[in-house]
Amino acid sequence: MCRSRSVVYPVRASAIRQYPPPCPWFCIRSPIRPHNKEGDIDPDELTLATSPFLYSIDVPYATFNTTGHINRNEEAVWQMVAGIASNLRLVRLHGIRLGNSLELRRAMQQPLPLWEGILRASNEESLPVARLGRLSKLTFGSAGILIANKLAQLGECTRFSELCTLELKSRILPEVLHTLAQMADGNMLANLRDISLSVTSYDDEDQRYLDELAVRMVTALQPLGTLSKRDIFSQAFTALLQTHSVALRRLEFLPTRHPDAELPFYSLSVDHVQKLSSQCPSITDLRLLIPRTKGDAHEVQIYLSNGSRSLQRLQIDIANVQSSGTRPKTFNVLNVLRWIGRSWICIRNPGDVDNTVAQEPEKAERMEAGEYLPKDQDEKSAW
Repeated sequence: MCRSRSVVYPVRASAIRQYPPPCPWFCIRSPIRPHNKEGDIDPDELTLATSPFLYSIDVPYATFNTTGHINRNEEAVWQMVAGIASNLRLVRLHGIRLGNSLELRRAMQQPLPLWEGILRASNEESLPVARLGRLSKLTFGSAGILIANKLAQLGECTRFSELCTLELKSRILPEVLHTLAQMADGNMLANLRDISLSVTSYDDEDQRYLDELAVRMVTALQPLGTLSKRDIFSQAFTALLQTHSVALRRLEFLPTRHPDAELPFYSLSVDHVQKLSSQCPSITDLRLLIPRTKGDAHEVQIYLSNGSRSLQRLQIDIANVQSSGTRPKTFNVLNVLRWIGRSWICIRNPGDVDNTVAQEPEKAERMEAGEYLPKDQDEKSAW
């Protein structure tokens, strides 16, 4: 075995060049260590982390693992983003949920020691020098809550002005939206074309503040191609149409509400849906939340308006809510999902357009396996 890094590093880099690592999950082991037992990064892992052929990574991250060891992978990724992985462009971060253990509890009570970084003990002159990175896509996964200092950390690592896609699937607090609005005002998101946000609302005052921030951000951004937004409200929807209607190709609009908040759902009216149809002609992918109103003329008109569009993909989320925004006590969403979430064949005679027969082709196999559902003997009443 050759111990000289000046010899081994080019050989390893050549192997990575010949067989580029797809890295669907990027997690190196040597930065995961007990408290006060920092050590050098494994040479093979260092080669991978600094490879110029690394383009896209998915990173599971947490400050500790279940056994209480400190996990420095997130900090390592920030350094990679900052330029030691010079061609890294796509990063997806997924917060992981830890199991419970006494070791983890003890570790969380201790102060977190400073980390000297992934290159701390490297004397290799050919290794890249950290600088400001050039991410084109950044995704924060759905676990946990995203806080504003994460964006501040990223601002020290990459040029936000070159970011094209930003997906914040974690629940974000109002201060994060405030930071994004400030960045948009300062033209720091000039190349952003696709954005996904999930904001949390607790009360009316909070909702109004979020609406104002959303208007600021949406108005300041360049025309978007994709917008996925939760808890977007009346003023923000109007600003969306005024600023991004022509360029918008994909829209996902799913109003949500924190379980502890006593707020009604803000949902799209027939007028909103018709404005989408007339003012956003380029939309080909649409996902909306539609409140059930017992099939009245209002609800039917929403379906008809969506059906008249030239869409490649339409996804409708049904919400059975009362006027107060609460779900009826008799509503059993699990039963509904168990009914709908199966294979169905719908048959309609062209000469009798008012009658449609729905059949489940796999019903015999399901019942033979003992998977009975409510009203199995009367499918019409289940609909």
